[in-house]
Amino acid sequence: MLAQSVSRRHVLQLGAGAALAAAAIIANLSSPLSRLRPAGAQSIEPAFTSTIIDALGLPEIEIVYTAGGFRVPSAVGAGLHTVALRSETDLVVYADFMQLPAGLSLEEATPIALDAAGNDVVQPGWTFAGGNNVDAHAELRFIVDLPAGDWVIATSSYNETTAETMVLHPLTVGTGAAATPGASPVASPVPARPEGDVVMQLKDVAFGGIPETMTAGPSLFQVENVGEQPRQMVLFRTPKALTAADFEAMFAARSAGTPDSLWMQTVWVGYAALLSPGFTQWVEFDLKPGIYTATSWTIDMETGAPALLMGMVQSFTVE
Repeated sequence: MLAQSVSRRHVLQLGAGAALAAAAIIANLSSPLSRLRPAGAQSIEPAFTSTIIDALGLPEIEIVYTAGGFRVPSAVGAGLHTVALRSETDLVVYADFMQLPAGLSLEEATPIALDAAGNDVVQPGWTFAGGNNVDAHAELRFIVDLPAGDWVIATSSYNETTAETMVLHPLTVGTGAAATPGASPVASPVPARPEGDVVMQLKDVAFGGIPETMTAGPSLFQVENVGEQPRQMVLFRTPKALTAADFEAMFAARSAGTPDSLWMQTVWVGYAALLSPGFTQWVEFDLKPGIYTATSWTIDMETGAPALLMGMVQSFTVE
């Protein structure tokens, strides 16, 4: 998702150029809808698919938002799961699997989780196993690998006229966990770890593993965090290969009120939610020919800068 906002404290911690870019984020990316529709960008064309994921036959976790609220499991087995994230309402729905710091209550954790989901601001001691964001009246499928322990399914809902609200649902993960509605039984034997067509590494201030070119059509992206801080990934189709400097220039132009043709030609196509070091999630994209740019908007805990302004931008070509 795109950064919802950057606090003015963060701006003060940035250099002059990055501070200007961050100011533009404050001014122009003021809604969690930016996860799906970057402010001022020309269009959104989600490229999610699940042909490869569905063929794997993994146990499933259903996260469904209805007019009556969220329907989620309370216990699942450890290991690999296909997550079916669905909105049956006019609201956009977000979900990520999170572990809270010891001693933090659900009430205390809820606004912090919302800050992570909506602003990509993460706090020490939190663990993220991956998630995603699905549009209204739609379903999206992805894969997570959950170790045993006490987790929460962090869910939120929102749209252009409804403020984002966060609900944390306790989840017990363990091989002895009893299945609940929306959860598949533990697979036996243990399913093999999927091998991604693309192994995208999150490395704090850079991406690794992304090929320069790839073939059009469905591809399973294996997104793994090999860095030291949580990161997410936002994927765009862009008119040319982009760098961190390009994004800083685009933000500066928007901050000055100047239309930016490059930003207007940038199309949102996909996303993978916050993921902690040592964790992997899988998301499938059906990409048509063109140039694509992967970015991460997570606020770095040491510098206060969005990761993409620290260099976490990489383009590739689909043929």
